[in-house]
Amino acid sequence: MNPIDALVNYVNPKAGLERYQARQQMSMTQAFNATKRDRPSLKDWLYKRTNDVNTDIDKELVPLREMARDLERNAPLAHAAFNVLNAAVIGPGLRVRPQVDGQYLGLSKAIADRKQVEIRRIFETWAESPDADRVGLSSFYDLQSELFHSHLLNGDAFCLINFRESKKRAFYTQLQTIEADRVKNPGLSVDVENMCAGFELSAAGVPRAIHIAKNSASINGSDFQRVPLKYQNGRAQVLIHRHHVKRSGQLRGISLLHPVIEALKKVDTYMQAELAASAVASHFTVFIKNLNAAPQGIVSEDASETFSADSELQLKQGGCVQLDPDQEVELANPSRPSVAFEPFVLSMWRQLGAALGIPYEILIMNFNASYSASKASLLEFAKRVIVHRIRFVRSICQPVYEQVLFEAVLRNFIDLPGFLDNPMARRAWCQCFWYGPIQGDIDEVKAAKAAQIRLENGLSSKAMEAEKLWNRDFDQIEQERKLEKRQEESLID
Repeated sequence: MNPIDALVNYVNPKAGLERYQARQQMSMTQAFNATKRDRPSLKDWLYKRTNDVNTDIDKELVPLREMARDLERNAPLAHAAFNVLNAAVIGPGLRVRPQVDGQYLGLSKAIADRKQVEIRRIFETWAESPDADRVGLSSFYDLQSELFHSHLLNGDAFCLINFRESKKRAFYTQLQTIEADRVKNPGLSVDVENMCAGFELSAAGVPRAIHIAKNSASINGSDFQRVPLKYQNGRAQVLIHRHHVKRSGQLRGISLLHPVIEALKKVDTYMQAELAASAVASHFTVFIKNLNAAPQGIVSEDASETFSADSELQLKQGGCVQLDPDQEVELANPSRPSVAFEPFVLSMWRQLGAALGIPYEILIMNFNASYSASKASLLEFAKRVIVHRIRFVRSICQPVYEQVLFEAVLRNFIDLPGFLDNPMARRAWCQCFWYGPIQGDIDEVKAAKAAQIRLENGLSSKAMEAEKLWNRDFDQIEQERKLEKRQEESLID
């Protein structure tokens, strides 16, 4: 009972009873137990009241990024999480297999197949060249890894599509990656109706441009460049890949580590402390107890070397010293390593892995469970990988693919009727399938038998199975098999 109710009850018991009855009736009107603030478990719960999504997020983006980067650099588990996801989703790069809609375009199978080969040759010529990068250092496949890692770490990744003519390059299309920190309001101004978190908004709240600082430390308005999201012809100029976009109207993404930053830091601190304690415990320290005299200090393996109480004390590696009759030995027992260390750390890794969407067996690369349990972990992780890959393809790969084809048609590298003036025809020409690193199997014999069953029942194709099992294009495999067969026949002859 609070002090006011106690006072009312003392002065006017009838009024106190009415207050109590009214409070009970109010509590009965609350349908959810979680909203009953009089419960002891909820009374001290301090939570942030929700505002506009961008108001909630924007002011905390910088510290979230900085803490995530620090953990990625120094915490082994955080570093492993980024490496595992990047290797599984992107790996050496997502590659394209054109799948032209020949039925809509009215093409025969032979012509459609020939066009697909030409399209793939053109795109790979551009994608494998460092000229795909604005600074000339990375191929498109390398940039994929950079952009995906950036979106996981910083919350979002920005990529500009530049079209710069040059006689030194076969293609004019180039990509320029932008660090998330550089996209912000000019002059570090606060968010207003038409400017929020570096995005310029229309009157209807639709993003139409971003403002990019010359570097992450720029604060003057003159150091910013306005870049429209689309060119005048409607084609994309800025590609944005965001992480953890969960609320309507959310403009910026949030780092992968945001729900586990505090827990990760505490686990890392605990592990460092245990490591330091174990290192100290590895020194076999002996204390000489004088029964009838004052302490003499610490004796090293060199019996002639004695450290007085006033000198600097250091733990030395063990040695054997002859004792006087009035002395006895006491051994330091720091109880390291702690027997509770591994169970506690594994429990935390399981929770952290669940929050990050990575089974802890994959996160720490340790498979000690049964075949079925390990397979289940791989399958669950594969679901997460597919989601990441599809989102990345939609945000980055597919728009880039269409831009390269647009340039190829515009410069007469290839003839694709209807591509420039018919949106439906352009979509038919741009249909494709992106594939990347394989999931892998614990038992390849079982995986091969499963693939054979799918093929026999018409549930898959040889091209799909080749990409799933070996991350190889079936046409390339077929060509290699034909070459090997001709070589074998020539040896027989």
